Amino acid sequence: VKVTAKSKGTADLLFYITGDTPEEAIKKVTITVESASGSTDTGSTSGTTPSTPVVTPVEPELDDKQPTDISAADEEVVNAIEAGKKAALEAEVALQKATSADVQKAIAKGESALKQIAQAIPNATSDEVVKYGVNQLGVSAERLVLASKDIKTATAIIDILAKEVNVLLQNPAIKGYAMKDLKADTAFVASRALEKAGTVTISTKVNKDKAIATITKTADVEAVLSEIKQGANELDKILRPLGIKVARKVTLKVDVAQNVAKVETKVPADVFQKAEKVVQSMDFVFPFAKINFPVDAIKNIDDGKEFSLQVERKDTGNSFILSAMLDGEKITQFEKMLMIQLAHTLRKSQNLDHVTVVYAPAFQNMGATVGQKVARFETDHFSTYVIADNAKTFIDVPSNHWVAPYVTSMAAKGVISGVTENQFAPSVNVTRAEFAKLIVETLGLPLEDKVTFADVKPEDWFYSYVGAAAKAGIVVGDGAKFNPNASITREDMAVMLGRAIIHQGGTLKDAAAKIDLSMYVDGAEVADYAKQSVAAMTSYLFMEGKGNGEMDPKGNARREEAAKVIYMLFNY
Repeated sequence: VKVTAKSKGTADLLFYITGDTPEEAIKKVTITVESASGSTDTGSTSGTTPSTPVVTPVEPELDDKQPTDISAADEEVVNAIEAGKKAALEAEVALQKATSADVQKAIAKGESALKQIAQAIPNATSDEVVKYGVNQLGVSAERLVLASKDIKTATAIIDILAKEVNVLLQNPAIKGYAMKDLKADTAFVASRALEKAGTVTISTKVNKDKAIATITKTADVEAVLSEIKQGANELDKILRPLGIKVARKVTLKVDVAQNVAKVETKVPADVFQKAEKVVQSMDFVFPFAKINFPVDAIKNIDDGKEFSLQVERKDTGNSFILSAMLDGEKITQFEKMLMIQLAHTLRKSQNLDHVTVVYAPAFQNMGATVGQKVARFETDHFSTYVIADNAKTFIDVPSNHWVAPYVTSMAAKGVISGVTENQFAPSVNVTRAEFAKLIVETLGLPLEDKVTFADVKPEDWFYSYVGAAAKAGIVVGDGAKFNPNASITREDMAVMLGRAIIHQGGTLKDAAAKIDLSMYVDGAEVADYAKQSVAAMTSYLFMEGKGNGEMDPKGNARREEAAKVIYMLFNY
C-alpha cells in the first residue's frame, strides 16, 4: 500500500469491495508509516488481501465508467446521475448504520437518490448516456439492497426501484434496448435481495491446499428455504406490474478464510429434494467460482446419500478443473444445463470480446460471455476449463472496417467463421440456412434430427441446424418448404431474430411500440408479418437504416450485417 506520509505513526485504510455483503464489504487495513518526509512511502500492512480473483455475483457485470465525448446537454444529465449516485452512497451508509428506529429514514434517503438518477435518464440525447444512467440506477439499487440488514428492508428498496422503472418504461424516450436493461437489472437486484434470506454459509476445514466444506444436517437449509418462499412471494407482488418473476434459488456459500487451490463441498443428497419444493436452482459459491445447479439436474439424486462438488484452480490462474460425485461415483453428464462463473484477472492488453472459455481435452469453444472479473458459460458436463485469448482476424475485415469488432468477437467465441481460414467475405449475401445456423450456435440450442420441410434433406449440412431452429419456433418456412439456399432478406432476418428473443424469454411488443417505421422512406414496404420484428430490432439497436432514410426490408442481408445482429443477440 503506497501512502503519502507527512508524519510517522499508523493509519487505517478502508477498502470498499463492491459485490460483497455489507458485513464483508468494508475491509480495514492498518498501515504503519516507518519514515516520513512528505514523500510517498510504502508502509507495512496488517490484514488480509486475497491474492487470487474472487467471484462477486454481479450478473450482469455492471460498468461504472462514465461516457466521454458527449454533448453539453448530456453532460448535465451525467452530472445529475452522479449527484444521485453520491446520494445513494450516503443512503447506503445510513442503511448500514440504521437501527430499527431510524431505518425508514435511511430507506427514504435511498428513495430520493434512486428517483434523482431515474428522472435524469429520459433527458439524455445519446444512447451511451441512457445506457449509463440505466446502469447506474441498477448499481445504486444493488448497493442499497446489499446494505440492508434484512429482507424486509431490501424488499422496500426493490419496491422503490420497481416503481421508478415502471415510470421509465412508459416514457417515449426509453427505447427497447433500455427497456430490456431496466427489466434485467431490476430482476437481478431482486435476486440479490432474495439472497439475503436465501444464503447458507458453510464453514470449512483446510488440509494443505484443499478446503472441505460439509453440511451435515439439512435443518439450516430448510430454515432458509422457508425464508426464501416468504421473500419471493413479496417480491413477486412488487414485480408483477413489470412482468418480472424473481428467480428462486438457495445459495450455499463456502466460507474459506485463506487462499487454497482446491475447494470441495459436501451436502446430503436430500437437500436437493427439499429444495425442489421451493426453488428452481441452487448456487454453490466458491472463492473463485460459482455454479448454478437446477434442482433436477442430477439423475437419480433421490436415491443418493451424499453429493460432492469440487473446484480446483490451477497455478496459471485461468485454468479450472470441475468435478462432481454422487456417493463417490463421478457424475459425467447432467440432465440440465448448469451456469458456470469463473473468476479471472483481465490483463491490460486483453480485449474482452476476444476472450472465451474452452474445455480440455477437446478444446471446444464454450462461447462464454466474459466480463472484467467473471467469465460465464453454460454446460451439461464437467471438465477442465481454460479462460483464454482466441482472437481471430480476417484479411478482408481490417481493423478499421465498421464490422470488425463484431466479426472478431463472434469468431473468438466460436459462433461465426470465415468462408476460408483467412477470409470472411463481408459483402456476400447470407442464406436462410446459414442464418438459422448462426442463431442456433448463438443460443446454444441442441441439434435436432427431425425436420419436416420438404426441401431440407438429411444429407444437407444444415439439416440438424434447421431442425433445431424449427423446434425452437425460430423458423417457420413458406408452407412445406424452408428455401434454405435462398438469400435471407433484412425483414426475414428481423423476424428470425425476434423469434429468438421470444425463445429467450424476451418480448417484442413494447419495444416495437417505441419505433414508427414511417420514419423510413420505404417503411410501408415492410411486410405485415415482419412489421413488429423490424420495429423491435430497430428499438433494440440490432438493426438500423441503410442511409438515405431507407430500411431496405426486401434487400438481401449480407454477412457483415449478420455478424452485427448476431453479436447483439449473443449479448442480449
